[in-house]
Amino acid sequence: MKNTSTPERRKQPAISFPDLEAAGQYGGLELWARRLVEGFLVGLHKSPYHGFSVEFSEYRPYQPGDSLRDIDWKVLARTDRLYVKKYEEETNLRCQLLIDASSSMFFPADETPTKFSFSAFLAAALLYLLRKQRDAAGLTLFAEEILFHRLPSVRQTHFRSLMAQLEHALRHPQPRRQTRLPHVLEQINAQLPRRSMIMLFSDAFVPGPQFETLLEAFKYLHSRRHDVIFFHVLSYPEEVSFAYDAPYLQLEDLETGRRLHLSPSEFQSLFQQRMQAFLHEMKVEMFRYGVDYVPVDIQQGPDQVLLPFLDRRTRRIG
Repeated sequence: MKNTSTPERRKQPAISFPDLEAAGQYGGLELWARRLVEGFLVGLHKSPYHGFSVEFSEYRPYQPGDSLRDIDWKVLARTDRLYVKKYEEETNLRCQLLIDASSSMFFPADETPTKFSFSAFLAAALLYLLRKQRDAAGLTLFAEEILFHRLPSVRQTHFRSLMAQLEHALRHPQPRRQTRLPHVLEQINAQLPRRSMIMLFSDAFVPGPQFETLLEAFKYLHSRRHDVIFFHVLSYPEEVSFAYDAPYLQLEDLETGRRLHLSPSEFQSLFQQRMQAFLHEMKVEMFRYGVDYVPVDIQQGPDQVLLPFLDRRTRRIG
């Protein structure tokens, strides 16, 4: 929704985002991602080489029978645990990152970051982390249909092309587009040849009739044993508590152009009830279908989202 007022208690982002126009010729987004990743890796409670799972790592715990020559003694000194370097055939994670580029993701329209730009920054950091750990990564941008699609690869040129596509999408927002998230998930599911990690960045604002279809799409991904991570990206407090201080608002649906005139004080209670019901149902259904559900507030910094997420994923295998 676009509006002519400002929400109460609007927080500033916890970190500054890169000026892509100024730094683009120097690989601005990749440089920013590298600095972010290198910074928060040292904050993980275990080895900084741990990632999302045993497979999503450059190292694995030492096992009886492993050659002593493969032990990384620097990691031993740092963690007091034995780890060995993985061979190339062991690092076979395939991760597809899906970013919703429908018009609702470009809210707040006149502020930085938007839901889309925040998602793109998160994705850039995760792409860098995947490359650092020599795992294959792919990228999909979508709205009604798939706008950009590259399946996972470990090649350096592939990684650079994905970063370039993210920068292009950040600089050149497209005209009004609606959401067909269930349809896109079905397409992706058909194209991934084997078990993969799927990271989805979306606000999941789909029309009512599509919601059950969306849940079915998640269910089917789970049945094929994909590891699905859903970053549910929202702008707080506007989209959750409707905390506007103006006596009167004009709202515009960014995807359809429909306009609505209302008084926030009269509408806020009903909005909060329905939004909380939506968030609760989403959380319950994602748990039901084995989806790792990650609520994201774009008023946080990307490090505040990624560090707890990585730490939690690490603890699963600790």
